[in-house]
Amino acid sequence: NRGKRSAVIDLKKPEAKAAFLRLVRAYDVVFEQFRPGVLDRLGLGHDVLRRENPRLIVCALTGYGQTGELAQRAGHDLNYLARAGVLGAQGPQGGPPQVPATQLADVSGGLWSVIAILGALRERDRTGQGCVLDIAMTDGIDPVAPFERLQDIG
Repeated sequence: NRGKRSAVIDLKKPEAKAAFLRLVRAYDVVFEQFRPGVLDRLGLGHDVLRRENPRLIVCALTGYGQTGELAQRAGHDLNYLARAGVLGAQGPQGGPPQVPATQLADVSGGLWSVIAILGALRERDRTGQGCVLDIAMTDGIDPVAPFERLQDIG
């Protein structure tokens, strides 16, 4: 973390929102993990951020994605694993499901975010335009979930 700079900003305060929007003008990527709609309620939705900086890449990582019936549901790694059927594949045959030793959905969500951000940066080099990336932790462990979410967005 050498050379790293940090700031704490209370996005509920008007002066903090203005400061954040000034910062966003120079950013390449904003990574956010709020539930869908929280940034909109704060007046800092993805469209607002991208209007401030059209080259900006916004990566939104949530448990279940920005759309669909589960989008607003809170969850933890264990919930995502259970929903994807991963828990049922763990443990002794005929015995109860076993919790994996690592947070598989959390880690896979982070890895898919990095992959998507790198791809978006490459595309931005080609087109000059940023984008919004919708990454769900369930998508990294459930082979069906991404296709179900694609149907939600058309």
